[in-house]
Amino acid sequence: MSCFQSICHVTNKKTSFRTETPAVAVERIHEMREEFITESELAEWLRISKSTLHKLRSDGLLPFQKIGDSIRYSRKDIDDWLRHRKFNEQKGESEDV
Repeated sequence: MSCFQSICHVTNKKTSFRTETPAVAVERIHEMREEFITESELAEWLRISKSTLHKLRSDGLLPFQKIGDSIRYSRKDIDDWLRHRKFNEQKGESEDV
């Protein structure tokens, strides 16, 4: 099984790679890539510096994934993190609760 086939098979548990057309499999890979963003993309999205991202990450406040030697951020995890922070700030609680 090629790397491409194994990625498609692992990421799509409901439908095996063998039943998908190559175009559908490629689309799934593109969707997967869009779920994770780089440090530069996150800094631009949040309009903060990379050093602030480093601080938040090292303080354990920012969810991230280490993929190989790279740090990536899940869009869903960041959205959840932002919602949680907003909720806590509205309640008057500290941000790192």
